[in-house]
Amino acid sequence: MQTAVKRSGPDRCLLCGCAEVHPTRALRSPYLDASYELYVCETCDSQFFDVHEHEVSLAQLYERQAESEEYRIEPRFKWSRYWHHEVKQLMALHGGNIRSVLDIGCRTGDFLMHWPARVTRVGVESSKRAADIAAQRGLTVVRAPVEEYHPPEPFSIVSLYAIVEHLVDPVAFLKRLPPLVERGGIVAIMIPTRQCLKQWLLTSVGRQWYMYAPPLHLTFISRRRLDEIMEGIGFERVRRRYTSGGTFNLFGALPVLSKVWNRLMWWADAYTLLNRLPVFDHMYTYYRKR
Repeated sequence: MQTAVKRSGPDRCLLCGCAEVHPTRALRSPYLDASYELYVCETCDSQFFDVHEHEVSLAQLYERQAESEEYRIEPRFKWSRYWHHEVKQLMALHGGNIRSVLDIGCRTGDFLMHWPARVTRVGVESSKRAADIAAQRGLTVVRAPVEEYHPPEPFSIVSLYAIVEHLVDPVAFLKRLPPLVERGGIVAIMIPTRQCLKQWLLTSVGRQWYMYAPPLHLTFISRRRLDEIMEGIGFERVRRRYTSGGTFNLFGALPVLSKVWNRLMWWADAYTLLNRLPVFDHMYTYYRKR
């Protein structure tokens, strides 16, 4: 593990800019031999870690993390019930002719591969190995930072799954979305939410929520603040849902029961009223551009 050198903390909220912020508790990093103070904002109810609290290279950390996860990258495309369901939901929310999809942080392109071939499918991905696999699958892959990407025309759908929480300045990043989305188009954002029963239960019994993973997970935007940001740049919320993200399994050590449990949880996440309640910590919010 890398050892970090500590710096002083912030005096303003990273998500709303107000001065009503204070540290709550120090949490261990799963990536460094260090702890990070978790800050909470009294104004917007968001939480965040200060990326500058320790002197570390995020680029090197991400590179090392990508190498450790290399074995998980599957070159061969495999159909996914999860992504198939997500595509159906986005089609229903859009309600019109979907011409193009942009997936920011597309990895190997699994989500994009579930769209019909008639749809223009573009992914933004920083990992060379993942981007190469996506390109081999016939997808258009952009290796440049999304702020440097200027498409010839806006997209019908733009997705950001498990991206925002990694950003040092998520507000500035979200404010770059409008030119990428056509009028009436949909933006899908998935972030970990600490405003849920699962996080509260874990904290109540003295366990650290696994999403508190600095410095790779930096920001935890509250529901209210996320809506404020998106509404401020010309979007209206059309749906919000919560899922387990496949991470909650009571029978992980028992292969057969584990498989059955995963199937049941997926059905509950997808088709029951459970997904309307903040029980689990994967929060999906869908916005339409006005």
